Amino acid sequence: MISFNKMDVSGYSFNGKHVLAEFYGVNFILLNDQNILTRIMRSAIQTTGATIINETSHKFNPEGVTVLFLLAESHASIHTYPSHSAAFIDIFTCGNCNPNLAISEIKKALNPTKIQSKNVVRGTSTHI
Repeated sequence: MISFNKMDVSGYSFNGKHVLAEFYGVNFILLNDQNILTRIMRSAIQTTGATIINETSHKFNPEGVTVLFLLAESHASIHTYPSHSAAFIDIFTCGNCNPNLAISEIKKALNPTKIQSKNVVRGTSTHI
């Protein structure tokens, strides 16, 4: 059992940056390629300064891909809908990482015609 008393988290800032993005007008072939999407996400995450702990992905039949990265700083994912030319991207990081850097890199790789994005600050700077 993990104990979370003030002594365990001294100096820890209890907050994070969460980016929720929707990309539209993306090429069907890119959105349906598990290997390419995994490489794009891995490279984009690395630009944020986050530490990748694990990764997994799944190719759906007949179409669509989900790629998920477990980060020391939280998580990142992409879920694609090729027949709608769309992808939903979720990047949540704590600490000094900047999830918007990853969104910029994914945008360069997927070249969407339209983006909707929302930045959410989670938590506060108080200690547990």
